[in-house]
Amino acid sequence: MDVELTVDPGKRGCGYAWWTAAELLCAGYAPGAPSGEGPDLWVVCARNVAATRPRGTECVVRVSVETMRIYTTGRANPADILQLQGVASAVCTWFARDGAEVRGVEPSEWKGQVPRDIMGARVEKKVRAAGWWDKVIVPSRATQLNDVMHAVGIGLYLRERERR
Repeated sequence: MDVELTVDPGKRGCGYAWWTAAELLCAGYAPGAPSGEGPDLWVVCARNVAATRPRGTECVVRVSVETMRIYTTGRANPADILQLQGVASAVCTWFARDGAEVRGVEPSEWKGQVPRDIMGARVEKKVRAAGWWDKVIVPSRATQLNDVMHAVGIGLYLRERERR
């Protein structure tokens, strides 16, 4: 079975969602390194996301990762944003070496200006309505669940865009 992967990268872990052509296969949170920065951190995150690949899947055909943008008026620390982009790049590279198509999706593209928590709640509502909640490995921390819902939200956005 061919699958697609959508990822919301984080410095300490990533939300992920695996998709078949028709629906969500599974989603969860892959923890990263508990400390550090730079390539060592990025590789740990990529390796842990790769380890979530569902059994019985033959080919990862596409990987879509939220990419970062530094806004000069934002509250985010640019150094943290660069670390997130490093994680996103490592995940893409991990799967591209086996032939997966990779693409980046900016937050403003898939969620507009909707605040993070509100978007996570909206996606969760859609997942429950679709009957997919049992496919979500719910992490213990609310912020991690939000990361998972963002990974799912990216996948939902891309599927809707492809139907147009």
